Amino acid sequence: MVVQEVQNVCVIHDWHKGILQAISDIKDGSQERHRDTLWPDVNSRWCTRHMKANFHNQFKNKKLFKLFERLCEQTQQRKFDEMWKKLDDLTKKASEELAKKQVNPELGQEPVSLEDVGLDGPQVRRRRGRAVKTFTQWIQNEPNEKWCLMDDEGGARHGIKTTNFVEVYNCVLRGARALPLVGIIEFFMFRTMRYFCERSEAVHTGMLNSNLVYCTNMTEYLEMAQKKLFYTEPLQNISSSTTTM
Repeated sequence: MVVQEVQNVCVIHDWHKGILQAISDIKDGSQERHRDTLWPDVNSRWCTRHMKANFHNQFKNKKLFKLFERLCEQTQQRKFDEMWKKLDDLTKKASEELAKKQVNPELGQEPVSLEDVGLDGPQVRRRRGRAVKTFTQWIQNEPNEKWCLMDDEGGARHGIKTTNFVEVYNCVLRGARALPLVGIIEFFMFRTMRYFCERSEAVHTGMLNSNLVYCTNMTEYLEMAQKKLFYTEPLQNISSSTTTM
């Protein structure tokens, strides 16, 4: 009952059969598994980092991997469509080149396509491995709102692309790998303390300012966006009036 009272929550997770079925059971229930609907308002989105790894498993190309990363993060329809078309063209060429090579499946060189994780309808027919020739063929059975910001309905994921805070926190611990074990532990402790102190001070300063509705960084960002809109609109009006004359 407590779960049903929570609304507007988005769960970001890996593209994994067990996780997807669990989310589906919570949201819609399951007669087959005798599960009742517990959380009909929950939103579900896929971790783009894991989707990019799956993309690389199929096309084996780091340059295209980065282009797919940009596509996942794109929010303008025109640029999104252009990137999609470019990905289709480039993945077709990459697939043709890969088809000419002799690959070793034991070394992970064979293309691995997205598989049915138990949620496909009876009419869905997926292409396997080398049968996937383009990006569209690879992604066509996956809902756009699950993996890209462009079609994120209602902004459910709030711009968050990865699964958890640990991956975001990696930047704090960067540079500790080459240290001895004791040094790594001390590095983690002091970096974590500094991270906490710096952000606590920033939050405390913002809370003392009664004029701030949002945090300092968000306020600065909104002010910059307003200035950009202010300077853009008059130029658009001038150009439109000039065209009319």
